[in-house]
Amino acid sequence: MLVLGFTGLLMTPVALKQYGARAAIISWRKNFRQIISVAALMPLAYVLVLQAYAIAPISYIGAIREISIVLAALAGWRWLGEAFGKFRTLGAVLIFLGILVISLAG
Repeated sequence: MLVLGFTGLLMTPVALKQYGARAAIISWRKNFRQIISVAALMPLAYVLVLQAYAIAPISYIGAIREISIVLAALAGWRWLGEAFGKFRTLGAVLIFLGILVISLAG
């Protein structure tokens, strides 16, 4: 949990330098609810992963965690207007197939 806090603390000056305080304020006002939601859910997701590590084999959980890459790409496409072209689709399919192979191989 401390890592998540330090990441935000250390990345804030970098983001402010790159984009400026005005852009940060505009983004905060426009996306306040989403920012607060993510800030609240990230620690919960971390705790759930730790709980999953305690229950299931680490190889399964490690593979399943990779699906977050696909979910982040889908979220970027859906809510941020990013392209979801051939390479992202191929990557999503490969990640899914990898998880499928790990689960079937046991």
